[in-house]
Amino acid sequence: TLSGCKPNCTRVTVLLGCCSGYFGPGCEMCPGGPGVWCSGSGICQDGLNGTGECLCQEGFQGTACESCEAGRYGPTCKLECRCVNGKCRDGLAGNGSCDCNKGWSGADCDVEIVSDTCNGTCHPHANCVPGMASSTPSCVCTAGYTGNGTSCSEWDPCERNNGGCSMSATCTKVSAGERTCSCVPGFTGDGVVCVELDGCASKTCGEHEECIKTAAGRVACTCVSGYVEDSMRMCKPVDPCTQDNGGCSLFAKCVLVGPGVRLCRCVPGYIGVGFSCRGRIFEELARLPAMSVFSQQLQRNLFRELSLEGPFTLFLPDTELTAQDNTVEEWERRGLVKDLLWYHLVGCRQLLHSKLMEQSSLIALSGHRIHITVRQNSVYLNGDSQIVRRDYVTANGIIHYISKVLVPHNLTLSEAGDSVPAPLKNLTTVAEENGYKRFSDLVKEVGLMPVIADPLHRPFTMFWPTDEALAALLPAQQHWLYSNQNLHHLLQVLNFHIISDWRIDAVDFPLKIEPRTMQGSTLSITCSRFEIGALMLNDGAAQIVQRHLVFDGGIAYGINGLLEPPHLGARCDTFTRQPVSGICGNCSAVPRCLPGTKLKGGMLNYHRNCWYVPRSHRSAFGSVSHSSRTVPGCSADCLTPVWLPQCCKHHYGHDCQACPGGARSPCSNRGHCSDGWNGRGTCWCNEGFTGTACELCGPSRFGANCTSCTCTKNGRCDEGKTGKGTCFCSEGWTGDHCQSQLEALPVCSPKCHHNAVCQANNVCECELYYEGDGRMCVVADLCRDNNGGCSGNANCTQLGVTISCSCGLGYMGDGHVCTAVSKCEVERNGGCSEHAVCINLGAFTRKCECKSGFRGNGIQCLKNISPPVNRCLDRNGLCHPDAICIDLHFQDTTMGVFHWQSPRGKYSFTYTEAMDACVAEGATLATFSQLAAAQQFGYHLCTVGWLEGSRAGYPTTTSNPNCASSDNGIIDYGVRKNSSELWDAYCFRARDVECWCAEGFVGDGYSCHGNLVQVLSSDANFSRFYSQLLDFARSSKEGLELLTFLSEETTRKTLFVPIDSGFGENETLSWRDLENHVSENHSLHYSQMMDGLRLRSRLGNHLLIADGVSDNHTRINGSKLVNGRRVVQWDIEATNGIIQVIEAPLQAPGAPALASHSLPKALVVTVLLAVIGLVAAGVGLSCYWLRRKNDNFHFHYFKSEEDDDDDKPAVVSVPNPLYSAYGAAVDSTEPFDDYGDYSDTQNIIQD
Repeated sequence: TLSGCKPNCTRVTVLLGCCSGYFGPGCEMCPGGPGVWCSGSGICQDGLNGTGECLCQEGFQGTACESCEAGRYGPTCKLECRCVNGKCRDGLAGNGSCDCNKGWSGADCDVEIVSDTCNGTCHPHANCVPGMASSTPSCVCTAGYTGNGTSCSEWDPCERNNGGCSMSATCTKVSAGERTCSCVPGFTGDGVVCVELDGCASKTCGEHEECIKTAAGRVACTCVSGYVEDSMRMCKPVDPCTQDNGGCSLFAKCVLVGPGVRLCRCVPGYIGVGFSCRGRIFEELARLPAMSVFSQQLQRNLFRELSLEGPFTLFLPDTELTAQDNTVEEWERRGLVKDLLWYHLVGCRQLLHSKLMEQSSLIALSGHRIHITVRQNSVYLNGDSQIVRRDYVTANGIIHYISKVLVPHNLTLSEAGDSVPAPLKNLTTVAEENGYKRFSDLVKEVGLMPVIADPLHRPFTMFWPTDEALAALLPAQQHWLYSNQNLHHLLQVLNFHIISDWRIDAVDFPLKIEPRTMQGSTLSITCSRFEIGALMLNDGAAQIVQRHLVFDGGIAYGINGLLEPPHLGARCDTFTRQPVSGICGNCSAVPRCLPGTKLKGGMLNYHRNCWYVPRSHRSAFGSVSHSSRTVPGCSADCLTPVWLPQCCKHHYGHDCQACPGGARSPCSNRGHCSDGWNGRGTCWCNEGFTGTACELCGPSRFGANCTSCTCTKNGRCDEGKTGKGTCFCSEGWTGDHCQSQLEALPVCSPKCHHNAVCQANNVCECELYYEGDGRMCVVADLCRDNNGGCSGNANCTQLGVTISCSCGLGYMGDGHVCTAVSKCEVERNGGCSEHAVCINLGAFTRKCECKSGFRGNGIQCLKNISPPVNRCLDRNGLCHPDAICIDLHFQDTTMGVFHWQSPRGKYSFTYTEAMDACVAEGATLATFSQLAAAQQFGYHLCTVGWLEGSRAGYPTTTSNPNCASSDNGIIDYGVRKNSSELWDAYCFRARDVECWCAEGFVGDGYSCHGNLVQVLSSDANFSRFYSQLLDFARSSKEGLELLTFLSEETTRKTLFVPIDSGFGENETLSWRDLENHVSENHSLHYSQMMDGLRLRSRLGNHLLIADGVSDNHTRINGSKLVNGRRVVQWDIEATNGIIQVIEAPLQAPGAPALASHSLPKALVVTVLLAVIGLVAAGVGLSCYWLRRKNDNFHFHYFKSEEDDDDDKPAVVSVPNPLYSAYGAAVDSTEPFDDYGDYSDTQNIIQD
């Protein structure tokens, strides 16, 4: 599973409800009327589920809280009457005075009238009330009566104004001055307020019908909204979309969302509220009532551009104001009309007029700058072209009408070309004419010109660094990049600037996908976050400074920096020279330095600090050890060049990636980057700055320099890099820093929104990051513009007024700056084979390339195996020269691997059974490497088999639908946990060749022997015995007979041969001694030589076999003696016998002494010639022996270290003295040898 994001969605739902002051399903009016619900003295139970009942405040009563409770009076009904025996004048209009009952008087009617001081003049329903001290008493009518006291009549409250009862009520007098109010039928209430009864409460209507009042007390059923009555008096739904698209725009879709309810929604590619939908710029231009010449040119030349998604900002010359302007016609005549049109179009942003007022300049699609000034609240372009109409919003941009045609500053009509199209110039010409000669030269130098000329790769989109940008590279970087040994790196750098098979125009930027370059890595082209309309490459690594450089084969863009491939970065490697010692040799002739090194200081300086082995003393394997064979010597002081990998300044890591913020502004020039070969690319920010690239301001800081905010705690600062530092004051505070408290709190009516503040002028103002009029504030879409300030490779998420930026998959950082994650670093070798190089191609993408000596797809790299050759052609396959060599693997090309299947059928071997089956075939289970070697030479078999180490797999060389995988290589099933799984087997025969001794020879093929004489002649350790045998054969008949006897095949013999080292310095053997070494008629093996055995020699003497004993006379197991001579090597087979090697010659008993008289002259000459022959043979054999490695007494050639460069060393030949009178000439020169020879005899005996 992968972590991801989910959107915050909003569903619009229509909720039915009554307005305030209305209640019930029919939304009836609450008692009291609009604005004075419940007479303003209570709360109505309103709402769809309300009852309409008024909950009166204390002291009030009535259906509409329209009167005071009995005994209360005054506007607030808080005053209470104190009448004891009378009637209080209560109510809202009452004054609390008392009308006393009969017989009572006083303000509170609490004074009983005891005597009639009026002398009976008062009416029976009147009281005689005493006057003041100086006045006479008077008659006053009692409560409920009216008159002058002497005449009182009963008061009927219903006579006037229906007694204060509702007009829908009946006033009934109940006693003098008392009445009751009763609502008439059809109404309900307290009589003072009567409301009409809801007749629909008891009325039942049909489906999709509602009850309505038709008259007082009368109701009827009618179809609800969205339904209409049909001829069957049934209510059916209404579909407004069936007529005139429901009143929606022609470019909108009418969607029925409910009976009689439709929604107008603009179709994709159009914007608007649904009743009026606008398309893209090119469509809106066509709808203009009077299309100008400029608009026609836009339609004709920029149709594709204006139909893209954008966003764009178009400055369109007004038709009326530019009617007499012939600029467009002139530029068209000169063939430059597209340049003029592009200059009126800005990419990357849709800029409303309010946003334009905040800018100082823009970069048009032509690449040229448009300057902006603001005068008297009007925007002017390039000083004199005024925006006269603004903010015409389309689906892919905004159109502003301007008063004058814009002309690029750095183009004049005198520089324009002919309207007739000229042939496109080649890359070299265009590059040199526009300041990119150095890049063009590099393209030629690395051999890219044939690729660019190849139609297979055209068209190209290229990015050319300017000559100034390449010259500005650090000297070390240039030295590394342009050195001959780094041409392959330079090729990759240049390929990183080239996109093949795709021409990308400036209007297409930014791209939704990152194009892949010829180097293999992707390239990002994005809009600048700091300059509207500018285009940046690889997150600010370089900026496009020139556009539309069209050449034969594609289009190019000039950039102000060199792009760095992800895996190379910017290298500034350095060279140094480290001291090393030269070849060790003879101090009298000190050898020079090793190849690739030079003498230190150019002079030969040396010292005795080493040991070396003279040429004649080196082993067959050229090994050197500090033993008795090494001698002290001298070596020269040399220097070797060393290339030290280093990153250029502002780059880090082994891939030398640019520091966060880019190499041009590392850490946004607001901090220090941890750069260098071992750096981690961390930015240490200056005070006030923060972020991965120090691109953000810290808390309470604002602006480009992250200045500290000056707001007090009573205000909120407009902070951040784009903030202005203004203070938004809390309610009750004012001032630039919100430092002054208002004397009186402002009062806003109606109340402000909860996300707004009532300001000093009694006006509601939405808080920071909210939009609205103060009474209604909605949070602004902070992610809308410029991705909320987040990186183009990040996701902007808004929660409330807080933005969070999170880098997308394959990127890392704080979200404002996101750098590509190198898969080569986060995974072990990027998931490539251990024998491959992981090449970083960008965000979590990489390429695996097998190292030299390996082959494969990079994920699996198999060792390159040399093609099979007949091993028997090289030194007879290491068989004996007298053996026949057969290469077992030369014919089958499977490198010794073969498939083996169980007799039970396919896939029937367990792992153990597979091992046993291979062993039974004289083989072992093949290893993964052995199977890979066979696959490399064409072994293809779609059958799974066991391999060594409980592994399974099979080899494929071609894609085959019958195979489970379409990959080529070894389909590796890995190590199987269950060794009981059933597969076939892949076996490997360990033996490469078979050796068979030729006819007339015996042995195992690696060692082949002829007859006894041939064996003697082939072994240098038998040279002294053999040479004396030959001398004896030349000089006497008996010797010749002995030599013939040892050569014939008729009988078996046992020959005891003394090793050369066992001879004395001048020791010679007589013919008796020689014959004493031969035992006839048997071949006695070493195991048959039993203690006490006596053998008869050819001389007739007995040879005694005995077990060997040590110096203290203890028996040595396995050691044999022949007449006291120890057997040092045994059982050397010959076709006619066997040789046992003894440590010294056997002496024949009773050998006759030499005669003392003078020898005949002929004999002297013969002896002299024999001695000369022996000397020559001895010299030849000695040199032969010194240059051969004795391994089981067989000859093996070797080369000395000094002769390593000789592919075909000379073969040293030792002639048989029996057939040649001359020995071999041997070169014995040793230029560095100050010491004598050393004998290997003792080592041979000990082996």
